[in-house]
Amino acid sequence: MQLRVWYCLTGKNCIHLSLTMTSRLLTPLCTLFILIGLSSCKKGEITYDFDGRITETVNGGPLEGVNVEVRQVLFSSSVANYNYQLAGSSTSDANGDWSVSFKRERVTDFRIHMAKEGYFDVIYEFPSGEVTVEEVNSYTTAMDTEAWVKLDIENVGPLAGDEMVMTLINFREGCEGCGTNGYYEFGEIVDTVMLFKTTGGRYARFQFDDKGTASLVEDSVMTVPSDTVTYTFQY
Repeated sequence: MQLRVWYCLTGKNCIHLSLTMTSRLLTPLCTLFILIGLSSCKKGEITYDFDGRITETVNGGPLEGVNVEVRQVLFSSSVANYNYQLAGSSTSDANGDWSVSFKRERVTDFRIHMAKEGYFDVIYEFPSGEVTVEEVNSYTTAMDTEAWVKLDIENVGPLAGDEMVMTLINFREGCEGCGTNGYYEFGEIVDTVMLFKTTGGRYARFQFDDKGTASLVEDSVMTVPSDTVTYTFQY
């Protein structure tokens, strides 16, 4: 018996085979060609692909060695799920570039967490509807350096009824070691040191209002990345 087979490798280029065989060989050979054909039609794995470039805000240059974690909340039909599970991680290279890819699953939310010692963490959170599998999801990020301002405050001639109000104006807020912009009140005897974490490479502004003498002093310091600047105020 003669068997003619057309086997398409790419969907365009086909191979024509003409074989002569006995009926006993026909069934196994047909099965083989069917399995090969099905295998060639199998689609590739669908993935979520993320990448980005990280710079630092002080000089705008690339930031190497940033740990990047992409986490996801898997869909659950039974209970509310807010547990971010690690899906993939990467470290930025000398150009500040990073990339993460992983198999697509049923997901409700994503979180990208970027961290490096001496810098403030950057966190993105977004629903799965903002992520596509058709192309790479890219994120350009600038990370702020940490810095500290130490305020040395002393009332050198305390008198009864003395009152002084310090105001922080544009310090960084919402992080461990950071202060809160607003008023800080002091009484008669004051000799204290206050340390605030804030953004490096920027001016930190503050003012001191001595209620007893009705004098107002407003000043600022340029913060130094990864270092502490000390400002002394005596009244």
